[in-house]
Amino acid sequence: MMRALARLLVIMLLVIVLLALVTPIDARAQDASADPLVDPIVHGAWLYAGNCVRCHGAYAEARLGEDKTDKTLKAEISGESRRGCAIDWSVARGGSLTVKAINALAAFMLAWEEQGGDLALPPLPPQPTPTPSPATAASGAAAPAANASTPTPTSLPPDLQLALESNPLAHGAWLYAQNCYRCHRDYAIGRMGLGLERDRIERTIQGGKTGSNMPAFALNRGGPLRSIDIKLIVNYIEAFEQLGAAPALPDVVQQTMVQSLDPAMLTPIALPTASLVQGDATRGALLYRAYCATCHGASGQGGSGPVLARSWPGVRPDLMLRAVVAQGVPGAAMRGWAQAHGGPLDEAMLDDVVAYLSILPSGVFTMQQMRQSTAFVLTDAILRNWLGVTLLVVVVGGIGGALWRRRQH
Repeated sequence: MMRALARLLVIMLLVIVLLALVTPIDARAQDASADPLVDPIVHGAWLYAGNCVRCHGAYAEARLGEDKTDKTLKAEISGESRRGCAIDWSVARGGSLTVKAINALAAFMLAWEEQGGDLALPPLPPQPTPTPSPATAASGAAAPAANASTPTPTSLPPDLQLALESNPLAHGAWLYAQNCYRCHRDYAIGRMGLGLERDRIERTIQGGKTGSNMPAFALNRGGPLRSIDIKLIVNYIEAFEQLGAAPALPDVVQQTMVQSLDPAMLTPIALPTASLVQGDATRGALLYRAYCATCHGASGQGGSGPVLARSWPGVRPDLMLRAVVAQGVPGAAMRGWAQAHGGPLDEAMLDDVVAYLSILPSGVFTMQQMRQSTAFVLTDAILRNWLGVTLLVVVVGGIGGALWRRRQH
């Protein structure tokens, strides 16, 4: 009897232990099914949809984690790295994401990159709607949505929409026309990306230019463009520079790029009347003759290098010219002429060259005016006769040496 009772107690204890072990697992399973955000990757996808889509578009377009380590990506999201997002998302830096949230966001991006495509995810919960603060409610102003959706593009004809969606280069050209044409006109005229690295072009479009009329175009800086839109524009600029001419575009895009613009976009804005680059065109002409004329022609008419006697439309063409002269053109024969890039020109000389290039098309500074300059006459004589002078010195030196040796004997 006692043995039977003991066995019954042991069995009951075993049942109780099993129930204690199984119940939490079931509960966790139910919680997981009820809350998909328990999974870090799903949580990261949800955070991306709520915080990143507005500026970067779908992850397949942005690829923010491509070729990056977990540590690098987290630093860029949080704001520890200056090469990352323009917004510091870490709570420690005044943002809205905890360390756990940043880890989840990075996990989602890296999982996408590891798979090389969209992940199989469960339906994501809706994004929270921010509650207006009392001050905002009292003033009647609408509170900005923390998770605003991607702006809806203007309705386009179906054939044009299809061309843009299927051809990223055409899409970049279209975006250039919509956002850059008013100031820079056709890219073949402005060539504002000439000689500049991709990162610099992208950063300039994102944040604008201090001291010029160019505003910031990035959505997270008050502009109209998502990150992917800016990348598409830069792709178009790079393609143009690599080809040295406008890339081929579908007819439907080519025909409607400018015609579809608002009439105000077709009227250039007033350019600054005063240039920030203040140089001496007389000295610039001498420097041009010494360093530039061999490739670009004595009067900028072109040669092995492109024509420089032309107009340079844009908000700040002087800065563009200065950058190209200083840094050169990567992948081309044009070297960097600034001392910082191994060249002979200091800062003042660069300004002088730009001052001369800026007036070449207008013909304000004529060859006759140049010849009236004493400095030009002297320098021109040296440049024209340096070989003859050198030979004369060698000959005279040789004769003098021979006479001296004969005298010694």
